Amino acid sequence: MQVGSHSFAVLPLALTLLCLEPTSGTGQNTSRDSAKPSEACLAAAKAKLGASAVVLQCGRLGSSGSLEVLAAEKLRSVSAPKDCTPVSRFAILALRNSSWKVELEGAKEFKNPEGYVATDYIDDSPELPRWCLQTSTQRSDGKLVFTVFLNYLNPKEEIEGSPTEISWNDKVGRYQEFNGDEFLREIKNLPHRGRGRNK
Repeated sequence: MQVGSHSFAVLPLALTLLCLEPTSGTGQNTSRDSAKPSEACLAAAKAKLGASAVVLQCGRLGSSGSLEVLAAEKLRSVSAPKDCTPVSRFAILALRNSSWKVELEGAKEFKNPEGYVATDYIDDSPELPRWCLQTSTQRSDGKLVFTVFLNYLNPKEEIEGSPTEISWNDKVGRYQEFNGDEFLREIKNLPHRGRGRNK
């Protein structure tokens, strides 16, 4: 999976904040009018993830002050547990200097512009990634900040293992894994494995 400082063209933007397909959890609906999604957010989502991408949230999500969009490819055939959105891929994009930058993306592995996040190895197996995605305006330590929680869905569509928590870190200015007490640094290089995922 490739990531980096990808940029996307921007459509004329009315700064309407929205949640087009709200994720479950305690995430705040940033929409003034959810029936009128931002064309710029939707265009950025589709440019990054393809025509099937949907906008889960769009607004000033983190603490960076930038307009951000949480986009995903939903697993529409998966019967996900209550209070989550089943996805195969997701990305958080930020609008900076008239272009969209990738701040975080995930499929089998999670990555920000500095390296891999909350990932032990690169999974080269043909298994389709499945995640139960939730958002919240509060981190596990109680701090009010936009946070993404991801639970692995096994082939039986059951949650397996503990959730991965990824949140905005003001000190370094990017999204990182949070373990309940502190942020964990990215890893630049990871080993490859042919099957499964280390959870």
